[in-house]
Amino acid sequence: MIKKDILTAIEKTIGECGASSAVESFLDYDGGSGILKCGEFQIPIKEKKVFICGFGKCAAGMASGALKKLGEKIESGILLSYENSSIGGKISILKSSHPLPDANTLAASAEMVEFVKAVPEKDLLICLVSGGGSSFFEIPAPGIDFNDLPALNKSLIQSKMPIAEINIVRKAVSAVKGGRLLKHIKSSLITLAVSDTAGSDPADIASGPTWPCVIDKAAALDILKKYHIDVPAGVVYHLQNSPADCVKCSVNLNSKNNIYKVVADNAAFVKTLAGELSRKLNARAFAAGFFLTGEKGRGLDYFMDSIGKIAGEYHEDFIFAAGGEIPVSAGPAFGRGGRCQHFALGAMKILKERGLNLKKITLAAMATDGIEAFTDAAGAIFDERDLENAETESIAGHLDSADSYGFFEKNGGLIKTGATGLNVNDVFIAYCQT
Repeated sequence: MIKKDILTAIEKTIGECGASSAVESFLDYDGGSGILKCGEFQIPIKEKKVFICGFGKCAAGMASGALKKLGEKIESGILLSYENSSIGGKISILKSSHPLPDANTLAASAEMVEFVKAVPEKDLLICLVSGGGSSFFEIPAPGIDFNDLPALNKSLIQSKMPIAEINIVRKAVSAVKGGRLLKHIKSSLITLAVSDTAGSDPADIASGPTWPCVIDKAAALDILKKYHIDVPAGVVYHLQNSPADCVKCSVNLNSKNNIYKVVADNAAFVKTLAGELSRKLNARAFAAGFFLTGEKGRGLDYFMDSIGKIAGEYHEDFIFAAGGEIPVSAGPAFGRGGRCQHFALGAMKILKERGLNLKKITLAAMATDGIEAFTDAAGAIFDERDLENAETESIAGHLDSADSYGFFEKNGGLIKTGATGLNVNDVFIAYCQT
């Protein structure tokens, strides 16, 4: 019952904090005056046509929200997502690929660039950016063979590299990331983003196609060496020999011609989820004060230590909630799983080894986009009965082989939701009965 309550609360929060509602709450258009309110900005668009582009796991939801607010004012649009489709007869969705770019990605991305180039200077382009966009939208930098990018990206994903470092590399080998898409846009621009990154840095969300950056190729090379990534020769040549690129030096952001706003993020989601869980389970909810990154003091140990500390000081049932993204290095192992499944299995191991002063515990770890890495699961959930039945050797063996999916597939506990249309990182929940 508790498992079901937790999963129902997560599902409800995904609905309430969805990409469509996030965009709807941020935009407000008065057809009479022709004024578009975008946060603190008021933009006259009566004489402008509005065009939509977007890429990422939330693209369709975000576009639906924009369409509800702007309606007939939208002239046309293109999104890059999982399958060919359309929204409202005006916005086309082109099939791309995630988590790795493929031939569909290249073709769809080229069409996207031509679309934004064609938007007249006098009109308005609204760009909808969300996590996953790094894969959905990609054109290699000149001199780099596109066929080298999937293998490179897979190596980056499977390393324990923080997303900020992954994005330094991605921007250095791309013709559209790190603000380079701006070079093709001559119209006024509003970028709305659903963040899946720590701190919601626009440079990191989908690798920042519309956020001006300094492209640091030397840093990208150092990062690849640091993590012992096997790099194709053409990529190495590009990083060593291509000229410096500073999009940041030539673009003025947050004027009325170029606005960037984050409309949804992990912190807001965790706060809403903690409140929903507190009401549903009739227990006090505690939340981590920061984004879990896996760095020292910000990973699984912190989460489990926090549960123990709260249990020692607060002698009633409670909930502990956190959000984040904790990289997992598969190393030489070739098991199945993802960050959240690995987190849940790691928590089981800690509970087996040291226990906690609790009568009962239910713990869940889930990716808010509904799909983890290269699996069909969103995460995993277990309770004290699952913990009692699990063998310590099996837990350790599956962790060592990076096969958390295999463990939960066999023992029960996989969370399968399918794509949710939202992507604000991962959530970690523990309901503890003292």
